[in-house]
Amino acid sequence: MRRARAGDHPRAPGSERDRRGGEGRGRRARASAGCARHQHQPGLEELKERDYWIYGLDERGTQAHDQTDYAQRSVLVLGGEGKGLHEQVRKHCDVIVRIPMAGKISSLNVSVAAGVVLFEWRRRKGAG
Repeated sequence: MRRARAGDHPRAPGSERDRRGGEGRGRRARASAGCARHQHQPGLEELKERDYWIYGLDERGTQAHDQTDYAQRSVLVLGGEGKGLHEQVRKHCDVIVRIPMAGKISSLNVSVAAGVVLFEWRRRKGAG
């Protein structure tokens, strides 16, 4: 009689399939990401109809984040690291803001950039 080893079953702990997350998981994740990618425009337009101003954060922005007058009802949209805002998202923004950088650094990590802009937004809301 043969004993089963850890890697014999396709989903056994330590097997190749187990390390990759199981069969089909990648397809679902990609389909989910694709679905999310196509749902952003109606969401932003719906927010605009509710009197929100949409601020896109991108290194190619026309206004500095600390010189921008943020509306009471604001939405901050962040692009992906390296690529910035997708053009389909960009065209729905009311204002594209940037964080002025010094030296050879052209941009920050997206989470750091979000923190910088949100800090400035909150500082101004606390002051007013």
